[in-house]
Amino acid sequence: MNLKHNWYKWVATLALVLAGAVSTVVAVKLAPPREAAVGRTTTTYYVTNGSNNFVINGTTYTVTNGRVALTDADYAFYKPLVDAGILTQVYTGTTFSTASGTFVISGTTGQLHMTPIADDALTSYDNWLLIDGPMLGLGTKDRVYGLDVELTRPAGYNTTNGDHDDAGIKVRMVNLATANATGTVMRGVDVNVKNDNPNSSITTLSGGTFTAQTDTGSPPAGNVSVAYALQGQITANAPVVDSLIVADFRNFRQTATEPTIEYGVQIRNGNTTGTGIDRGLTFKSESGTTGAFYFGIDMSDATVTGADIRLSNGKTIVATDGSMVYNTMHDVTAAEINSGHTIVTVPAGWRFRLIDVTATAYGGTCATSTSVYLKGGSNVLVTYTVANLVQSTLLDMTATGVAVVADGASFTAQTAGDDVTVKSDAATTGGCTGVRVVLSYALD
Repeated sequence: MNLKHNWYKWVATLALVLAGAVSTVVAVKLAPPREAAVGRTTTTYYVTNGSNNFVINGTTYTVTNGRVALTDADYAFYKPLVDAGILTQVYTGTTFSTASGTFVISGTTGQLHMTPIADDALTSYDNWLLIDGPMLGLGTKDRVYGLDVELTRPAGYNTTNGDHDDAGIKVRMVNLATANATGTVMRGVDVNVKNDNPNSSITTLSGGTFTAQTDTGSPPAGNVSVAYALQGQITANAPVVDSLIVADFRNFRQTATEPTIEYGVQIRNGNTTGTGIDRGLTFKSESGTTGAFYFGIDMSDATVTGADIRLSNGKTIVATDGSMVYNTMHDVTAAEINSGHTIVTVPAGWRFRLIDVTATAYGGTCATSTSVYLKGGSNVLVTYTVANLVQSTLLDMTATGVAVVADGASFTAQTAGDDVTVKSDAATTGGCTGVRVVLSYALD
């Protein structure tokens, strides 16, 4: 080959090589900076705006469980998605180990795992995660939150079974020690909010606020079956030997200055539409006899200086040395009279005491049998002669054909737990549909 006569070919070749080198350098310098990918060819990202697959540089990438693995060579094509926050990198994981335990950033889930070694010293506190700092925010939007948890279930990520329970914060504490000192306390959450300067002031001091909200908007949020702002439960599968209390509220004012209003519990209705709530306070038994309440409300340990209860019309109920009077009305059919029918079920430990009673036959005049009795347990308290149970005739305790026990014994408190029944002397009462019994009584 004659180099002298082909010099122009060498010059052309050299120009092409130099041009290629320059273009390579420019491409490297102008390409977007790639996140470190040493020793790998793909990088996994979280997808923050849904679960649709991606088509990048002609290749389809499948999104699985909210994550997608993308080829590093195509980074320039999907970097705008990273910059926009649609893709966030799943890091490979880091573990920090010390003599006091480990702190792990998981590479597969992005979760943080702490396994501290507790300080077993008797004179110090163990704070496995301590957030300690001044609250210096001053403006409307310059608020301070020591711990802010914000979670969102994106559209398209529907749960697949009903036994699904999400929580912003979940606490589980377990005691396995067998000889704890008397007075030991375990609390799932311990909150103390304090105004702690003689010259300081603050409008509202709240130990905690719990809100369950269904959001408005256009369109508004979908339906919620059940909503609780606060729900408490004790699951006592093992013995609780002293006191079992679902909720305990204590007012502990130690200053002599009395507030304008001082309540133990306040229930407010702030509805802006509809006709109001059904009940301000309700009690519910869920398991028959074992779910019964011995007292609905017990104020026996309270010192009440006014009235025990003030009603919506301003009237009051005041406890006295006497017993509370109960009034009840029962239409007892002839068949029930013949078989014996309970009109007052007396709680265990309580004694029925008769105050007054009337009887009126309805649907005809009673006949056939001789007597109808009002009984406390096995004791006859009032006897009605059947011939005097005339339709629509009210018989009080002084009427003809009505007999009470001598010496006022009808008004003696009966044996504790004995129910009150209406029964005929023979199962033959007829002629009437039944007898309406109106009864006043006390429980001692």
